[in-house]
Amino acid sequence: MKDLSETSRSFYQSSQPPSTTQCEAAPCSHFCLPVGQPGDAEGYRCECPDTTSLNPDGHSCSTEANGQKSKSVTRRTCDPAGFSCLKGARRCVGFKTVCDNRSNCDDNSDEHLLCNATYLMSVESGLIKRVNVMDNFSTFIVSGESIGNARGIGVDTRRKQLYLTTKFSIVRADLTDSLEIESTTAVLEDTSVHVGDLSVDWLHQLLFWIDTLYNKVSATTMDGSASKVVYTGGNLNAIAVDPFQGVFFLADNTWKSRIYKCGMNGEGRTVLVDDMANIGSLTIDFKTNKVYWTDLTINALMAMHSSGFSGLDVYRDPQQGDMTGLAWSQNWIYVSDFGKNTVRRFVRKRWEDVRPKADGPTDIAVLDVTSQPLVQNADKKMKRMRFRNRSFNINGARQLVNSLTYTYSKEILLVLGKHYITKVDLNTLEHGEFDRASCEITPYGSPSTPVSIDFDIRSKALYWTDPGLKGIYMSRFKDNMDIEPVEALFRTDVDKPEGLAVDWVDQNVYWSDTGHHVIIAASLKTRAKTTLLDSGLGTVRGIAVHPQEGLLYWTNWGEYMASRVERCDLDGSHRISIITSGLQTPNGLAIDYKERRLFVGDAKRNLIMSCSMVGRDCYTLQTSAHREDLVSLAVYHNYVYWADLRREEVMRMYKQSGGDKLMALGSAVDPHSVKPFHPDMQPEGKPACGPDNGGCLICLPTVRNGSRHSFRGM
Repeated sequence: MKDLSETSRSFYQSSQPPSTTQCEAAPCSHFCLPVGQPGDAEGYRCECPDTTSLNPDGHSCSTEANGQKSKSVTRRTCDPAGFSCLKGARRCVGFKTVCDNRSNCDDNSDEHLLCNATYLMSVESGLIKRVNVMDNFSTFIVSGESIGNARGIGVDTRRKQLYLTTKFSIVRADLTDSLEIESTTAVLEDTSVHVGDLSVDWLHQLLFWIDTLYNKVSATTMDGSASKVVYTGGNLNAIAVDPFQGVFFLADNTWKSRIYKCGMNGEGRTVLVDDMANIGSLTIDFKTNKVYWTDLTINALMAMHSSGFSGLDVYRDPQQGDMTGLAWSQNWIYVSDFGKNTVRRFVRKRWEDVRPKADGPTDIAVLDVTSQPLVQNADKKMKRMRFRNRSFNINGARQLVNSLTYTYSKEILLVLGKHYITKVDLNTLEHGEFDRASCEITPYGSPSTPVSIDFDIRSKALYWTDPGLKGIYMSRFKDNMDIEPVEALFRTDVDKPEGLAVDWVDQNVYWSDTGHHVIIAASLKTRAKTTLLDSGLGTVRGIAVHPQEGLLYWTNWGEYMASRVERCDLDGSHRISIITSGLQTPNGLAIDYKERRLFVGDAKRNLIMSCSMVGRDCYTLQTSAHREDLVSLAVYHNYVYWADLRREEVMRMYKQSGGDKLMALGSAVDPHSVKPFHPDMQPEGKPACGPDNGGCLICLPTVRNGSRHSFRGM
């Protein structure tokens, strides 16, 4: 489901299959989440909403008010009979509803009215259309209390509830036995968020939904009484929950679209699929344990076993245009197509019309008892044993799984200090924690003053400048992410090296030397170097390269010169100034490769400026109202990070709004440089110089007519 105007899902008791759950009798006051290895949930853990903390008893939550702890009211849990009583419910709701013609509830509600029926619920132009799958797809508008301009939909079949999303809200609609809307209840109303895709965990009674404004995943109780952010980061687009494995699958369209598999608390993230074009929506087939998704760029439906150990299935449909919604029921995958105004379904390479003349469908859900099962597929373990890990292709597209991404899927921020490199885990940071492990890179008591750090992720190499030791130094990461012994890379005729940037495509390194007032280019292959620029340079601390476009950017300021940002080709030609106003001491410089924007940090003005790659369309973000000393900055996904030398802190905030300021690392001794270490920071490119370095000691790419296709040797 996307930010369009409609959607579809399927109502039948198989699209939410039955199961026992580790949380069924857990005495948790708010959240009960299955734990264990993702995909093999063996126990449970109680969690608390964002504004509360877990008490020592491990089950209840407390809030802090005026220094006093206030114990929260414990919500009712499932009774031993296994029946869940919803708040304000007027009927018994059988948690273990089974279609066995036996009345376990006084009102017979355990014998679901959908035991022998399947309905597709399609969101079209803000209205809900009910499609009887077993009666020639007869269609009716769902009547009842108004639900406004709905865009997305999720269902809880056994409780006969729809969960409808608008831009700023999630609304629960309780259905009558005739499947009309009886009443509506606001689960979430918040104009500070943008509600995106939603997935219903019918076992643990939670809603997992995406905030597309801040790219966060939250778990919210079905009555809206508690909510907890479980994942942050990326460019999140779609989500699907598997309550049996205790995981959710998450589509992230940052740079290279991929699908992550995470534990329900957001931990244990692994990559299921990589190198997609533009993932649109997700669903899970609980019968075959396959994850299905749509790719909006190539108009295809794709599938892979949820374990990741299988080939990729690709199903193209020439009649599909913009596949915005997915749902599974029995053997069918249902697809809503906003571009072609159709709802179709798929099985065994066969496509069939459900609603050939839909009215702007944006999402779908299936009311089907078997699509939300209460027991896990018994054949799951047997089927998993038959899979073998192998490579696969999408009709000649790039290889889907990048082994490097698997190795370095953990998102790390490198912080360079006076004697150390600190690794900050950005995933745990999102939950207010960080995992720090320092590595000594220079002897204490030495004149070492490291200033700037960069890396080449493919060779696992780190590079940094050290004006105190007058050289460029390097090390490498071991497989366990420890650092190997330090090596001096360049020391001859090096005075005060400061800014540094690595061209990871053509294996060159660029650095500024404020002692000689030059910018140097050197080959990492031959270790030969040359002076690239030697005029009009003051203090150059921020340097960044864009290998795909063959461009070098740097900040330039001094006592007798106007502060500015400049750029040139990677061979030193075509030098121009692109930002000439609004700056005093620009120390930090970073490129957002996905958004194609520059970020410049100014120490004296306490601001970060963002501009287009040609220095236009600029806006500023205030870092602090207090005096800072910004010496380095970096951009990663939705955040900009910077090092404050005066306060000895590393901070972050949203790159667009400047909100959500947070200390990423406190008590950082002399933090001089920050750099996110992840494959997304170094997108692939075609080397201009080739494997033999163009036959040159130094091979520098050149740009002709706006394209980077040749090189200049030295």
